[in-house]
Amino acid sequence: MSFDRKTGNLWVGDVGWELWEMVYRVHRGDNCGWSLYEGRQPVHTERARGPTPIVPPTVEIPHTEGASVTGGYAYRGKRFPKLVGTYIFGDWETRRVWGVNADGNDPGPKREIVDPTVRVVDFGEDNDGEIYLLDYDAGTIHAIVENPPQAEPHPFPHRLSETGIFGSNDSVAEVRPAPGVVSYSVNAEQWSDGATAERFVGVPGDGSVRIYSQPQAIAGSMFSRSIEFPADSVLVKTLSLEMKAGEPASRRAIETQVLHFDGRDWRGYTYQWNDEGTDAVLVEKTGKTRSLSLTDASAPGGKRQQTWRYASRVECLRCHNPWSDYALGFNLRQLNRDRDFEGAVDNQIRAFRQIGLLELDGLESNLNTAADAKSDSISISQKLPRFVDPYDAAADINQRARTYLHVNCSHCHRDGGGGSAYVHLLYDLPLEATRAVGVRPSQGTFGIHDARIISPGDPYRSALYFRMAKLGPGHMPYLGTSLVDDRGLELIHDWIRQLPTRSGDQSLVDRLLTLDESLSGGPGEAQSAERKQLIHDLLAESSRAAMLFRLVRQGRLHDETQQTVVETAMAHHEPAVRDLFESFVPEEKRPRRLGEALQASELLQLAGDVERGRQLFHKTTGIQCRNCHRIAGDGTDLGPDLSQIGRKYDRARLLENILDPSRNVEPRFATWLVETTSGHVYTGLLVHKDGNEIVIRDGENKQHRVASGDVETAVPQQRSLMPDLLLKDFTAQQVADLLAYLASLK
Repeated sequence: MSFDRKTGNLWVGDVGWELWEMVYRVHRGDNCGWSLYEGRQPVHTERARGPTPIVPPTVEIPHTEGASVTGGYAYRGKRFPKLVGTYIFGDWETRRVWGVNADGNDPGPKREIVDPTVRVVDFGEDNDGEIYLLDYDAGTIHAIVENPPQAEPHPFPHRLSETGIFGSNDSVAEVRPAPGVVSYSVNAEQWSDGATAERFVGVPGDGSVRIYSQPQAIAGSMFSRSIEFPADSVLVKTLSLEMKAGEPASRRAIETQVLHFDGRDWRGYTYQWNDEGTDAVLVEKTGKTRSLSLTDASAPGGKRQQTWRYASRVECLRCHNPWSDYALGFNLRQLNRDRDFEGAVDNQIRAFRQIGLLELDGLESNLNTAADAKSDSISISQKLPRFVDPYDAAADINQRARTYLHVNCSHCHRDGGGGSAYVHLLYDLPLEATRAVGVRPSQGTFGIHDARIISPGDPYRSALYFRMAKLGPGHMPYLGTSLVDDRGLELIHDWIRQLPTRSGDQSLVDRLLTLDESLSGGPGEAQSAERKQLIHDLLAESSRAAMLFRLVRQGRLHDETQQTVVETAMAHHEPAVRDLFESFVPEEKRPRRLGEALQASELLQLAGDVERGRQLFHKTTGIQCRNCHRIAGDGTDLGPDLSQIGRKYDRARLLENILDPSRNVEPRFATWLVETTSGHVYTGLLVHKDGNEIVIRDGENKQHRVASGDVETAVPQQRSLMPDLLLKDFTAQQVADLLAYLASLK
């Protein structure tokens, strides 16, 4: 931390832990949120927080750019006039040095001002205000000098055919690599919304990839590595989809992902294939979304829409990060398998060693030295680690499930990987070391009574299973997928159920199945009423809803019952239940989430009409605002009174609070979670709490009184009672009109 010698402002570099590094310009009395927040991201949502509001950081650095911020100084020297008024700071891990505007209220975007060569452990300032950097590795002190302007670097190839990864345009269309670019296969495929993958690796010249027997510590670093690539290596993955479900011949290339190592950093690029399949074009750095029309006999009308997300450059590095060693699919466990090399079957690792692509550092002692290639191949297969195929029913279910979680989840859920939940899902960890088994979720329970991340023997009380099953907010895996992996979900269900238990909830499911079987004979009115009540009871609690979800997923209910279940679930007041059953609704009829379809900046550019906005709030059916809020006496006083909200927030802040209502929650409007000893779960605002009872008012403005002796858990959550998807049914113009009306309330 340091004080600006001109203004007296206090600047602090705040080292993060999972996802962000922060810089704060601190004002008197600021609450920066540690340890309940990491930057703007709430982390421990069930822990108590103080009465003062959380102040967002002045600068946020994602872990794709930095990993351990080192605070510096506001430059007030004379040597570099262009830097005067710039707060200069750096990053210990990536060695980058940045600057932001230290004068005025807006720091502006950070800009890189020094080439990343020094592992800066501290900054110094002399009597004249000149800046010095202390290099930890060499123990040396460095001054800043100005470099002459440099030419712009050569742009990354705009077309896939220009990269040299494929030999010619014909090779690109046939996905045939250029000479020296090698195809490879993996043991365990990552779920990619039903796409299949072809993989290639390219190493320049006669270089080779070195794989270590044990992770090698990088000097002075918190990172370790188990693999080392030469500069200008590439890893390539082309994803293809069946345009007619169930017909492999209909596969069409959709996307090619390229990871390029420039000798210091890995950078991710993605290419979108044209409809003719002849070439692919580089997607802009912010990423892109497109809609695909697929033929699917199981979909209504035989057609379905699928949204495909091309990741941004930052999103690429969220997974391909230094903690996961960047190359997720190119490692011993994935490569250790037999493969057909143009008619000759060989172990992949043995073959790659033979051609000089791979070096095994410290692993030779594990292998025999027999000249016989077949014997050597068997030795490698048996003595080196390997993943199993998660979908191979003949393999051990524990290995299958742990492999699935490692491949799909561990790049985030590990030390420093970016997952805000303290769950470690690496394959090599003992199960008890994953911090998942029997552990209460810290990022939300979705209304599940006695929820655990993994509840042994009970997948329906396991947040892990629930997150994989639902769509919308909280769906996992978080990046790179928007569809449910049926086979993966069934695998995790069966893995968790290895110690089978039959709860009282199971009897509701059994009764529903019995009634459903009688449908063919035409159920009576009483049976129909009981069936509807059973569906209602099962959907009333999230773990029961997960049981009902699985029945629908397995196709065990008649069409009429299934339709009733889905319609009832999609009209449910609890968003987690709606999200769970959303995958049964055609994509074009699902909620159109503004975060995926429209940017806030685009909405704010639209001019709104105050009178139309007034009608929306007070008169339009289906608009939920007045169910919780009151304006000039009209509405409900569950949430804050909005009669003068325009004095507090402008249009941009109003929209931010509607789109992300849990970002900044006043303590008196924070949601409480109450679980009773009999298994009921209530969420809502705290009305009253003393030694005798606790009173909660839910989202329907109903009060629930629970005697203190019946309370099993009662905890506040940093979550608003206001739903995340309030605007899902609005047009963009309606949003603009509503914002105009609210902003006028001064």
